[in-house]
Formats: sequence, C-alpha cells, structure tokens
Amino acid sequence: MKTRYVLLLPLLLLTGAFPAQAGPAGCRIALVLSETSYYIASMESGFKQEMVRQGLIEEKNLSYLKVVLPQVEDKKIDKEILWKLNETKFDLIVSFGTTAGQFLANHLNDGRIPLLFAGMTDPVGAGLLESMDAPSKKHVTGVSYTVPPPMLFKFIHELLPSVSEVAFLCFAYPADMAYRSFLEKSVSKQFVFHYAELHHQLVIPPKYLKEAQAFIGWYGLYRHQKELSDKYPDACFIGSNISQLEKGAVATISPNDSAMGAETAKMAADIILRRRNLVDIRPQTPSRYMIGINLPKARQLNLAIPEKMISVADQIIR
Repeated sequence: MKTRYVLLLPLLLLTGAFPAQAGPAGCRIALVLSETSYYIASMESGFKQEMVRQGLIEEKNLSYLKVVLPQVEDKKIDKEILWKLNETKFDLIVSFGTTAGQFLANHLNDGRIPLLFAGMTDPVGAGLLESMDAPSKKHVTGVSYTVPPPMLFKFIHELLPSVSEVAFLCFAYPADMAYRSFLEKSVSKQFVFHYAELHHQLVIPPKYLKEAQAFIGWYGLYRHQKELSDKYPDACFIGSNISQLEKGAVATISPNDSAMGAETAKMAADIILRRRNLVDIRPQTPSRYMIGINLPKARQLNLAIPEKMISVADQIIR
C-alpha cells in the first residue's frame, strides 16, 4: 500500500516566519515528524531535553522548524514542505519515525544537508544506509527502532511459557513490512510462527484466531490496538509500545522512545558543537528497552504472568 500523508500542522509552519536569526550560533534544525502520536512525541521530547543538556537551547542559540507529514498524499503539500526544507539553510534535518525517514530518503538524501533519523524500523531497506554496521557515505545516520527478534522470542517465552503458536499481525505500513522481514530471517525454536495479513477492516482471519495463542505486531498493531482489543476481547496481544497497555495489550516490549531521542540529540550535538563529520558517526540500535505488563488483562485471559517478569517490568497496570 502506498504511504499517504496529511499535513497536521497549520500551514503557518510552512509559510510563516521562521526566525531570521536563530541566536548567537545561528543554528537551525528542521524536525520532520511522521505523525503526532505517543511514541513520536516521546522521542521528540527526549531529543529536545538532551539538546538543552548539551547546551543547545531553543531561542538562545538554536531554532527549530517542526513539520508533521500529511496522512493523505497531496503533491502540492509535499512540494510546499520540500520547498521550505530546501529554502531555509538548515544545519541539520532530523526525522522521527519510519515514514518521515522514508520521505527524506526519497526527496532530500543528496548530502547537501546532514540528516539524522530517530526511530526508523529499517533505514537500510529504506535506502538511507548501506549497513547498520558502519558509518554511511550518504551524510545520514541515526538511531533505528527495533526489538531484535531473538529478544522478542525470549520475552514471549519467559512471559507465556505455555504458548507455542504466535501470529504476527501484518499491516501494509512500511514499518510492519520491514519488521516482518526481520522475523522471517530469524529462527525461533520455541514457536510456530504465522503471518496474518490485516487490512482496514481489522479482521483477523478465523484460521489464526483458532491456531495462534498470542498475537504480536509492530506499527499496525500500535495504531489499531484499541479497536482490535475491543473487537477480540479474548485475544492475547503483545504490543510494540508501552502505551498499548492501556488499550488492551497483555504486555509490551519496546525501545525506550525518550532514550532514542536523547541518543539522536547526542549525535546532533557532535555535529553542531564538536564539528564531527556525519559520515564518521556510526548508526545505532536502541540501547534501552521497556517492558510493560497489564495484569488485569492477563487475569481476564486466565494467563499467569511469572513473578520474574513482573519484577523486571518498567510499567505495570495492576
């Protein structure tokens, strides 16, 4: 499915007055967001807080232009966004989320302006990087958003030792397709894996409802957790973001969104303050992860969560 966008910020952000002088250092950064959501907002907050700790302070020696990508494709709006990003002489452009990273990869990845990505599921598959194992020659680096499949398999096995069949709910979002490819390249000795393709109707095929004992997902499940939990109250969902706990997920495992933003900010400070060449900065995978457990939902499904897992959880709904 072709990714579609909607401009969520007022056009003033694209046509209004961007400060003529950002401050003593004249540093300008464009923040390009995939959407307005919990995990994007957490990454952005972590980024800005770390920038302050690094001595880069908004309205003092730094200015931001913030753009949220549209959810429906409109070539006119796309051109306005690109015109603004090209017209202003930014020191750096930072993307938050997979869609924003892909947008920049498709339109602005020419090396003229350094690009940083935060929270992109597969920057290699999107064409931003040649490899996650070495600095890129394309003047781009950042922090990816992923839970390594072996970590996910171990988490599910320790959380639900009796589960042997798991279904991955596949939506047509780029992040879902990228993470599916990671899973398909991995081998799990604990589980039989199914791949259930879902569309806008949010219907899980009966075959998987019968065979799978737990459902996992990536961005699509994150977007539609509440609807799926309401529609399938007896299903065990394991989410990819801690915010899904309050929407019906039994448990979640995910990168720490705020920490990813902070790690990206440290890269930005290396480029701006310490004048490091972006091509010398190696891309990173998340360094911190979060576990969440929804005990009332587990009790509703007659699932016994081991005390060991409860003791290591970062967030628990009791």
